[in-house]
Amino acid sequence: MDDGDAKPLRPDIEAAKARMSGTLLSASVGGILALRRLEEQVGPDEEVLCLASGHTRGRGVLAVLTSKRVLILRAGLLRKDNMDIALSQVSAVTHTKSFVYSRVTVHSSGGHEVIERLQRGDAEAFAELARERIGAGRSDRAVVPTIAEGASSPAPASTDVIAQIGQLGELRKAGVLTEEEFQTKKQALLDRL
Repeated sequence: MDDGDAKPLRPDIEAAKARMSGTLLSASVGGILALRRLEEQVGPDEEVLCLASGHTRGRGVLAVLTSKRVLILRAGLLRKDNMDIALSQVSAVTHTKSFVYSRVTVHSSGGHEVIERLQRGDAEAFAELARERIGAGRSDRAVVPTIAEGASSPAPASTDVIAQIGQLGELRKAGVLTEEEFQTKKQALLDRL
């Protein structure tokens, strides 16, 4: 008896589910329930962009990227707790590959959440789309405002520039900035000396 799967899912959720390379969670009873819970939690003005099944703290989870937030839904029949991180609070999303699986870390003002044992394609898609969304949300303010906007403040002391270049290096290492963006912003800082 599969009553939970009789009603079709929202089109955006169905499309995100179809793009998943891993089906471990979505094919299980707990995964189907997580998808149903997702439907209840996503507002009509919010679009589900990407799904990825993995594990956090030893439990199966469904990682969800929407147009407004990152949701981490616990899998299972009785588990209803989840984590909800607004994209405006996400500072970076890092992706680490291993031999078989990958890991995604969502860095936010509240700390970080690690999602492990993701299928490689799902992890890469999740991290890439999340970076695009947090970048788009910051179009009016840069990741490091004093660096990117170059702004109207007085020229920084050389120690400030060195510290800012160090921050840029960390953002590059975390995957927030590309090598080209890093070099451009670094040169802009050096030109201000």
